[in-house]
Amino acid sequence: ISLGAAAGKVVFGWLSDQLGEKRAFGVTLCVQFVSLFGLGALSTYASLVVAGAFFGLGMGGIAPLQAALLARGFGGHDFSRVMGLIGPLMIPFQIVGPPLAGWIFDTQGSYDVAIWIFMGTTLAAAVSLSFLRLPQANAAAEAESSSATTERRKE
Repeated sequence: ISLGAAAGKVVFGWLSDQLGEKRAFGVTLCVQFVSLFGLGALSTYASLVVAGAFFGLGMGGIAPLQAALLARGFGGHDFSRVMGLIGPLMIPFQIVGPPLAGWIFDTQGSYDVAIWIFMGTTLAAAVSLSFLRLPQANAAAEAESSSATTERRKE
């Protein structure tokens, strides 16, 4: 997973330049969804390693693409504030996920239900992403430039 995540940062950074941040983020979610399905459906060691590597690839793309989407949506002026505000929103999910998966394994004898839950949350993220409206790249740059000019005038 770690090697896949390291590669994912590079791969999805490049893909973002080719497709745009939103589409590249959608691809990361698709990669995660399919790899989660593989982790639940496959049984040989080699196939699970491959599914895990692809899951890591998708996970690796999340952080840089999330930052790129926030920068596009909110501009550089508000970027740090927005990053700071979404952190606490993500923490409960990050805290609950691993113990939930462990509890499911302990009570069910399998990670299948946990994998289905994680696939459902990934699907929910993809649906949410489809509603995301971003300013055009030129409009965002112009707004950022205008905002910076206004801030300099205030000083």
